[in-house]
Amino acid sequence: MVEDTRLAPKETRTETFSFDLPAGQRARIEANLYYFYSPMATVEAEQRIKFVTMSRLVQ
Repeated sequence: MVEDTRLAPKETRTETFSFDLPAGQRARIEANLYYFYSPMATVEAEQRIKFVTMSRLVQ
């Protein structure tokens, strides 16, 4: 793990990202938020629930 980005209880966070996109081009950006609920689970699939997915077409 490179960085621990867990949210504390009742914490909110806004992230901003910038990407170079050639003029006239479009790209789809997708973000997935996962909830990890059991560090004692034997495999990651037992720990991770996809909580929300957001997708946007940007120009």
